[in-house]
Parts: sequence; structure tokens; C-alpha cells
Amino acid sequence: MRVTMSQLDERIRSLETLWSDCRVCARDCGVNRLEGETGVCGLGRDIHIYKEHVHYGEEACVVPSHTVYLTGCSFRCLFCSDDGAVHNPKQGVTLSPEALAALIERRRMEGARNVHFVGGEPSVNALGILEALRRCPPETHVVWNTNAYHTPALFGILSGVVDTWIADLKFGSDACGRLAGITDHARVVHRAIGALEADPGALIVRHLVMPGHVDCCTAPALSWLAAHAPRAIVNVMTGWLPLARARLDPILGSRLGREDRDRALALFAHAPLERRMVDGKWWSAPLDSAARLNG
Repeated sequence: MRVTMSQLDERIRSLETLWSDCRVCARDCGVNRLEGETGVCGLGRDIHIYKEHVHYGEEACVVPSHTVYLTGCSFRCLFCSDDGAVHNPKQGVTLSPEALAALIERRRMEGARNVHFVGGEPSVNALGILEALRRCPPETHVVWNTNAYHTPALFGILSGVVDTWIADLKFGSDACGRLAGITDHARVVHRAIGALEADPGALIVRHLVMPGHVDCCTAPALSWLAAHAPRAIVNVMTGWLPLARARLDPILGSRLGREDRDRALALFAHAPLERRMVDGKWWSAPLDSAARLNG
């Protein structure tokens, strides 16, 4: 965290105002979450977690990471690996700010380099997270793993609190964004990632390659990132699994095929991006030789 504790207090007060007429994400629900009203994410004021541990399977530049899995999300992805926690967010354990801060300290003592908030979606849990961070040492390194479907108001509150952003660029068009239950993916997510690119915090952008979506999603996503987020570390992920409702989809209901994977990596090799990862490992791919993975 780069903000002072007094500045963090100001950010918490700003979030309380935002929570009273919730405009945290682009769903724009306008509910009073302080009074227990719920919008799409299904959350009120409290945060709920459904698991947490020291994680060694994230990007090489952030592990070991204390990963905290929060319930609730602004997306409804057809392929969500945490479908239950998204649709029934209160199934997790409710944690007070004090309890979460104590858990963060415990994992730090076990060797975690940072606390990594993921979900679900941390942005719809921001108030409880910041209340917990208020009770943590100011040098706590905060990783924010987001679908980037949040508003400029929230970004202004989080800037200076978050040290490392991990943002998903899932789709290449609004048409494919409907797989997440939204119709304005490009406008909202491109704007958000553009703002994260300008933020002092480090930025990692993940793109998951999906079967049958290389031309409509991977190609335009990589092209957009090369033009608008050249500072970012781009992590192309090839470990697609047909989860949740995607199992019933005629295209998404299978593992990623060799042809789609090879085409995605060929596009990645030719993209003018300076810092690249594949499946969380540093990747170099000279155009005249085979790609190389580095741990």
C-alpha cells in the first residue's frame, strides 16, 4: 500500500458513500448495501470468503501469494469455476475486518509475499477489504485480481491501495461478452484496463484462450493490449476446462484443442508485447525459433 492510514480512512468513507447507492460496477444497481439491499452481486456490507491459502500456482512474479477467495461477482460467466459462490454469495464464511487482518498476518508469517484478493470479484467486496487492510501493516503488498468491470469511481478509491493489479481481458467483443452475462464488455473493460495501465501499481493482464474463440477473442484482445497497455505483463492462459454450464455448450464443452492453442500462441508470438507469460511462466518467443518457457 502506498497510501497513508489517514488516506485509507478517507477511502473507506468514500466507499461507504458508494455502498449506500451502489455504483461499484457497471451493473449500476443503485441499491443501499449498507442497509442490506442487494443487487446482482448478492452482497450487502459484509464480506464472505469460501477458501484461502498460500498459493504457489499464480504468476511467477507474485508467488507465494496469500490468496483470499471472496464470494459474489458482477459477472455470470457460463464457464465460472466458482459458480456456487457467485450465485449464492452468502455460502462463504463471514469475516470481520479484524478476523481477516489476523488471517493476513498469519499467512505473512508463513511466507506469503502479498495478500491476493480474488473471487468471485474483489471489487464488489472492496469496503470490507479496505476495512481489514486498515488493520494491517502499511507495507502490506495488495494484489487485486479483477474482471475489470468496475467504475472509474471505484478505481479512484483503490489507486494507491493496490500494489499489483491482475485484470482479466476475457473477450474480444461485446457479442462474446454475453458469455459473462454482459453486453458492454469492450467499453467498460477497455476503459478500466487503460486506467490500470496508467496507475503506478504493477499490471498483469490475463487472457484465457477458449475453444473456438481464438479469432473473435484472443486475436482482438492481444491487438488491443499491444496498442493500449504496452506496460502490462500479459499472461495467456491455455488451461481451459469446460466447467459449470459450459459443459453443455457445443463449442465450449471440450478441452482446448491443439489447433486453437497453437494458433493463439502464434498470435502471441507476433504481438508487439514486451513482457509475456504463458500459464504464469515467463515466455519468450523469437519469431524465427521455438517458443521458450522460463520459470
